[in-house]
Amino acid sequence: MDVVKVNLLMIIVNDEFQEEMLELLGENDYMATMVASTGEFLQYGNTTFILGVDDEETDKLVQLIDKKTSKNRNQYEDSIGVKDIHNRKNIATIFIMKSEQFIKT
Repeated sequence: MDVVKVNLLMIIVNDEFQEEMLELLGENDYMATMVASTGEFLQYGNTTFILGVDDEETDKLVQLIDKKTSKNRNQYEDSIGVKDIHNRKNIATIFIMKSEQFIKT
């Protein structure tokens, strides 16, 4: 059995950006499970993407997400006139968990 180092990523995005995140993941050949969620964590309607990513690919994916969300954040903030860094809107929150085993049956 081959041992593959895989990270489990949970990417939580505001609902208004879920389609763009799904498109970004698909364009870059990442498959994810999408779960609608709400709660006190971000206090809005959210979508959580859960996916396994090779350890070597994790940084690449995080950079792709950062690039995409930075562009969206700047467009959004310009449209509502946000200039204060304390009022910035978070678009994505990413949890990266190291996996001891990855078994596909």
